[in-house]
Amino acid sequence: QHAYSYYVVRLRGAVWKRPIDETVAALRAEGIAAAIACGPSLHTDAAVRAGLPDDPRVSDDVFAAASRLPHELIAISLHSGLTSKDMEQVAEALRKVEAHST
Repeated sequence: QHAYSYYVVRLRGAVWKRPIDETVAALRAEGIAAAIACGPSLHTDAAVRAGLPDDPRVSDDVFAAASRLPHELIAISLHSGLTSKDMEQVAEALRKVEAHST
């Protein structure tokens, strides 16, 4: 049996003002198993920067989306017994967190 273990939600920074780590903590406080979905982009790694000093190919504007995504993606844990009611609880928690994020 094949199943996905996480559902990834993108909360675009243009409309979602709360930092991703605070959002994850708030969702966890609501009982939602959430985590930051990805780490920093490889182009920001110190070893990459040291190997390519002053190289314009590794600037943030070249990797605009990759620079934003670590601050916008949340992974919500899924399990085989997940129901539509469980997903409604996730949606309600997101709405509640968003309402307190401005």
